[in-house]
Amino acid sequence: MIRHVAILLATCLPGFGHELAVDVEMARPAVLLRASYGPGEPAAHVTVAASATARSAPIKGETDESGAFTFTPSAEGEWLVRVDDGYGHIATRTVVVNWAAPLAEVSDESSLWARTGAGLVVISGLTAFVFWGRRRLPNQQP
Repeated sequence: MIRHVAILLATCLPGFGHELAVDVEMARPAVLLRASYGPGEPAAHVTVAASATARSAPIKGETDESGAFTFTPSAEGEWLVRVDDGYGHIATRTVVVNWAAPLAEVSDESSLWARTGAGLVVISGLTAFVFWGRRRLPNQQP
């Protein structure tokens, strides 16, 4: 039983570390996006599309070697940003362009910690379940 849980965890956990994330920085009059697969692993040469919600054609392009992409929005309001690496990793973000508001950096860092915490809770629950199940088994004598 423990072997099965170990195999399950070994095959599932590597996927947590390779999720595409997008950080947004407002740099008037442009918006700077940074796409990455995790700390220190930029998503280079991935496709980016940014469009104002149902108002204009998308601005399309590709990230550079460092995972950065800059676009100049044609209007204030909500912009939908979609980053796709072509291998099944897709990240979407809604960016609110409001030049009257103070500039602030928006990051996916909190969601990374939330996913990490959720993964640890699942692992702890499975471990407790396995040990509880083993304790409940009657001793078998050969």
